[in-house]
Amino acid sequence: MKKYTTLLFDLDDTLLDFGIAEDQAFRQLMTDNGLPFTQSIFDRYNEINRSVWKQLEDHSLTSDQVKFRRFEIFCQEFKISISSEKLALEYLVNLSKGVQFIDGAWEILQRFRQDHTLILVTNGLSAVQTPRIQKSGLGSLFSAVIISEEAGVSKPSVAFFELAWKMAGKPEKDKMLVIGDSISSDIQGGINFGIDTCWYNPANAVPPLPVTYHIQRLGQLPEIIA
Repeated sequence: MKKYTTLLFDLDDTLLDFGIAEDQAFRQLMTDNGLPFTQSIFDRYNEINRSVWKQLEDHSLTSDQVKFRRFEIFCQEFKISISSEKLALEYLVNLSKGVQFIDGAWEILQRFRQDHTLILVTNGLSAVQTPRIQKSGLGSLFSAVIISEEAGVSKPSVAFFELAWKMAGKPEKDKMLVIGDSISSDIQGGINFGIDTCWYNPANAVPPLPVTYHIQRLGQLPEIIA
């Protein structure tokens, strides 16, 4: 079994359940501003949000633009007269409160932290991710935390993973493994940088890219990581 010394963990929907955080934050936003909440409205917001984050990955938007662009589109589409900037900022505050662990995440990190270098790698906004990392206690388990907005680069860019490599002490690449749920950022980024990848894939879908491993539960990681 190959021995990995450095583990790069994605945050959202790998360690923390971002879907729950989003749902709670969006419901609260709509309630506080006297706006209707329906599943179809929330689903449409999520479609807009995903498309905007994809533009970040493609380097056509900056992190700061992402904060506001999604609500500009949302307000235009649903003819909402409330300031899109106001909604965007309130949503960030709501979202920063969302901390719910993916099953087994805390235990897995505790298991590996003694014998491995753990680096937390997230495409995210500092105002959202920093409070969640602090509130969850995750910050104490990692040697370094890289948030794309602070780093000025995002997954899947080689520059992002090179930063993680440097923060880990420049280990041999064949000793590194990235673990995440996103094919387009985590897995593609690992491939771009030339390290092994582990796709956290609860739905057991067919990998659309050549992944090194794919798992349905975080509890399967000890079978991979010696």
